[in-house]
Amino acid sequence: MKWILNKVKYILLIIFLIIGLSVLIFSIKFYKDTKIVETAWEQSEVAKIKDIGSVKKLSIIPLVESDTKSDNLIGEPAVSYLIKADGKYILFDLGWNSKKENPSPLLKNMDKLGINLK
Repeated sequence: MKWILNKVKYILLIIFLIIGLSVLIFSIKFYKDTKIVETAWEQSEVAKIKDIGSVKKLSIIPLVESDTKSDNLIGEPAVSYLIKADGKYILFDLGWNSKKENPSPLLKNMDKLGINLK
C-alpha cells in the first residue's frame, strides 16, 4: 500500500512539473511576443492627414445591427451602415450572414428600406 502512495506522489509531482513547465514556457513566449509588438508599435509612424476636405450633407443609415427597432428588419450579430456624403456612397459592411441566407440580411433590409445601389 505504501508503494502505491509513493507512485501516486511521483505521478502527481510529474504532472505538476509538466504543468509548471508549460506555464513557464507560455509566459516566456508571451513576454517575447509582447516585446516584439511593443517595439513594432514604437517604431511605426502614422502619416498625418493634412486636408481631407469637408462635406455639405452627411447621412449614416444603419442597415444591419444586432438590435432592430422594427419587426420588418432582420438583425444579426454584425453591423452594416450606408454612409452618404454629398451624393457619394460608402457601404461599411461587417455583416456575418450566419445562416448563409440568400439573399443576405443586408440585402433583405436594403430592399425593405427601399435602398438600391445599382
